Amino acid sequence: MFTRLRSLQLSRFDWKIKIRVTRTWDSFGSNGDFIGRNLILIDVEEFHVHGFVIPEACSSIGLSIYEGDMYVIENFITRRAIGDLRPVTSDICIILNESSKVTPVPLEIGRFPRYKFELTDLGDVYTIARNLAPDQLPLYAIDIVGIIIDCGEVEVDLSDNGPRNYVRFNLYDGRLLDQL
Repeated sequence: MFTRLRSLQLSRFDWKIKIRVTRTWDSFGSNGDFIGRNLILIDVEEFHVHGFVIPEACSSIGLSIYEGDMYVIENFITRRAIGDLRPVTSDICIILNESSKVTPVPLEIGRFPRYKFELTDLGDVYTIARNLAPDQLPLYAIDIVGIIIDCGEVEVDLSDNGPRNYVRFNLYDGRLLDQL
């Protein structure tokens, strides 16, 4: 019924996905003009993609999309992710236009993820930065949010969608300690 985000391709536009919006932010040009609304979308398989609502569609759908809420999205365009400082590592970007349909879904109890983190060793971040030319931006945005302490063992949870591995840890940003 719903296409998984990892299965999206560039060949069609009649997709139907069920996702959670984990992040939204508006983009503005150098002259201050509104360019559109960015979204980070995640599905039940914990796969995430960058979404973008064009300005012409923002009045009808883009401004009614909220972080943390779940939606069914239909009839959108897919394209290859382009540019530097991409917000996620998937190769596909979803473009919502005037033909796209966004329907809110009541929050589902269970294992639909609220967030996804791609953890990177701090030494790897240093290597990425060191290998860039002085005027070159990295392909993906790197946000350092803290350090992991008290990392637990990998645990397995049997869910309706099959086994899922997870690790509990504490994230420390120098001020606050969050248990994840």
